[in-house]
Amino acid sequence: MVLRRGALISYVLSIGSLFVAGALPALAAAAEEPEAAAAEPSDAAEQATQKEVIKENTAVAPDRKDQGGLFGPWRFGPTLQLGLPHPINYGVDLLYDKTFGLGFSTGKFKVKSKTTEFQFANWDLRARWHPWQGSFFLGAAYGQQDLFLQSSQDLKIAANGVDLAVPTTIQIDVKTKYLTPHLGWFSVSDWGFTIGFEIGAQIPLSTKDDLAIGFENVSASQEAAVKATDKYKDAKKKVDDASKLFGKQIFPYITLLRLGWLL
Repeated sequence: MVLRRGALISYVLSIGSLFVAGALPALAAAAEEPEAAAAEPSDAAEQATQKEVIKENTAVAPDRKDQGGLFGPWRFGPTLQLGLPHPINYGVDLLYDKTFGLGFSTGKFKVKSKTTEFQFANWDLRARWHPWQGSFFLGAAYGQQDLFLQSSQDLKIAANGVDLAVPTTIQIDVKTKYLTPHLGWFSVSDWGFTIGFEIGAQIPLSTKDDLAIGFENVSASQEAAVKATDKYKDAKKKVDDASKLFGKQIFPYITLLRLGWLL
């Protein structure tokens, strides 16, 4: 019985030693796993931070590209304008950072027939302010317009009891300096194409008018006789009054279409 008990005790101890020998490495591995698990969140946080930085950089890049052209925030280029009172104008526009703009434009409209010639020319300097850095703007222009009219016709009058048909040429030249407050829409695409419209009023600041009346195939005495008639004086007064009225007239300013290209 004693031997059997001793053998049983030895058998139990040997099994216990094997269990301990197998359990210790497992416990050591279990102790190392929390450290690895704790290290993983820091790597995940670092990766998330890198992704946010990349996302911010890619989000800023398009905005910077949209705001600039060939010369950064400064953009300039040609423009064409169709409207009233000047039918067609062409010039150059300058835009800074989608906020302030300057421009110069000029144009000439001419119509000619056998007896009449009409010419309407102008130039102006303009400034624009885009209060919200968008397409809407408030602007003003300062310039000068030149109206030239020449007409040839026979003036039928009675001078010294004689009915005359005098070939007469009338020339009117009205120069007006003006100020044009206006507002409008000036849209610029990322690649520089511009389109817009404007509305305002052209206000005269000063006017200079010249009226010249000439006669053909008449002597100096006949010309003096013609100028002394009431019909001539009345016709001259009407033409002179019309030219002065035109120079002092406030015109609506409308740009139906503005097209251009900014570098």
